[in-house]
Amino acid sequence: MAGICDTCHAGCCRTYNLIVTVYDALVISRDLGLPIAEFVTFLATRGEQIKLAGGKNTPIIFSDPGYEEVRFFVTLKRVDSRLIAGTLKCYFLQEWNRQEVVAARGDHPGARIAGRCGIYGSRPLMCQTYPTVLHNEGAVGFIGTPPPTDLQKVHEIYKICPEKWSPEAFVQDPAKALHSLVLYNYETNFQNRCLAEWNASPGLMKGFFPFMLRAYGERFRLNLDMVASTPEVKKDDNPAPIPE
Repeated sequence: MAGICDTCHAGCCRTYNLIVTVYDALVISRDLGLPIAEFVTFLATRGEQIKLAGGKNTPIIFSDPGYEEVRFFVTLKRVDSRLIAGTLKCYFLQEWNRQEVVAARGDHPGARIAGRCGIYGSRPLMCQTYPTVLHNEGAVGFIGTPPPTDLQKVHEIYKICPEKWSPEAFVQDPAKALHSLVLYNYETNFQNRCLAEWNASPGLMKGFFPFMLRAYGERFRLNLDMVASTPEVKKDDNPAPIPE
């Protein structure tokens, strides 16, 4: 089915510092066989930047010397575009010049340049749900057209979406989109709880991921109440025959 993203040049994958959860990093590392340090970095923020960058994400505190007033977020790395000199893109974004110009896009870069996620099946939850949000009560989702950013004044490749978003234009299965929103909400809340514990007694930057990996490794546990008693043995007066 054709959709609004068919002529996408991936402006969002070029513009934003994509904050990811540790869950996202674990999924990508597992699926691609890459160490986490290969594709994530810590985004340093100060003052008003902290709230603007983080949104619902809890900032990370480190005890390393010189970081007393700095707060960090885990993001995917941004690297130099090999196609458009002087611009940045997501570490996993694939890009190429189109063989045929999309006339309907006019002078928008999406008319000439294509961009696609190189890890689409393992992409972070924020990417899976963009540009939608979950209602506070968790029952419905909302979709909106992403606003322009100041970066598009630097280069046209940073223009986000040239078309208005609508539920009709969003061709993804609505139920799957809502499930992704609920999972994103859960993973964000779980990570924030882990970060509250970390930030109460912050350690060095190098100890952050070992700490988080231990927390994630312990979040699915055995309920001892379910195995404390021996199951009842039921006598079957008409047992099934055992094949010879």
